[in-house]
Amino acid sequence: MVTRLKDGIRKPNPRFALLSHKVAYPEPKTVAEALKHPGWTSAMGEEITNCKAANTWSLTPPTPDMNVLGSKWVFRPKLNADGSLQKLIARLVAQGYNQEGIDYLETYSPVVKTAMVRAVLDLATKMQ
Repeated sequence: MVTRLKDGIRKPNPRFALLSHKVAYPEPKTVAEALKHPGWTSAMGEEITNCKAANTWSLTPPTPDMNVLGSKWVFRPKLNADGSLQKLIARLVAQGYNQEGIDYLETYSPVVKTAMVRAVLDLATKMQ
């Protein structure tokens, strides 16, 4: 009789399935910590270059009535399927949760669900 062990098949023990291994590529918590590592520094430079190439933003002097938003760097290592490092990714994101007032309504448009559009059209056809 050929068992799984003799055939070289090993089934993982479900008791140990939730254990995690130590991360080989730690994410920096601050920008100062990221700037000390050459890989993260090049990833940040690549993100800035991509933002400039796409004309994502432009620097303008703030006015007194302007609601100025902050930004934050987000760092993530991208891994291959085998767990090896593919590349380091740095993203510059706006802190949109600080928006309030009219700027918020101008930036984010409300979303209309299909069911609501159907209900309004149904009501309009019944009234005519």
